[in-house]
Amino acid sequence: MLLFLHVFIEVEVKLKVMSINNKMLTILTLVLYYMDLKGIYLEVKIKNELLTNIFMYSSIVIGILATISIIFEFSFFENKIGFIRYDELILCVNAIVVAMMIPLLPTRENTNHKEYKRIKKEMDKQFNMMCAIYCSIMIYQKVI
Repeated sequence: MLLFLHVFIEVEVKLKVMSINNKMLTILTLVLYYMDLKGIYLEVKIKNELLTNIFMYSSIVIGILATISIIFEFSFFENKIGFIRYDELILCVNAIVVAMMIPLLPTRENTNHKEYKRIKKEMDKQFNMMCAIYCSIMIYQKVI
């Protein structure tokens, strides 16, 4: 990868910087693992429903805007030295952050079986529609 960056893109990559980053990540991992062994946990729960809604709606807006920019391929999001566009990177980071934030969200109230089935059916319908839209966009991008 370094050879590719140096030969084809003419970017100077300093091994010292990469080594320091790798060592810092290793030290952080070891410290967190040691804390876990000693029984020290860092746990955060979001209790405020307004913050939860703000986070989820902003995530949806970021996803929609990134998808629109992927479709129309704005030159603002082009990455001259990389292999992934910035809007695709934003979309991927948004998905990762949402996946990491789900356990922090407040728990829902207990619902009866009938209401649970109704909510699950509605969520499955919305998820399938969203998957169909994204798959059609990705297929459209690959064809063109």
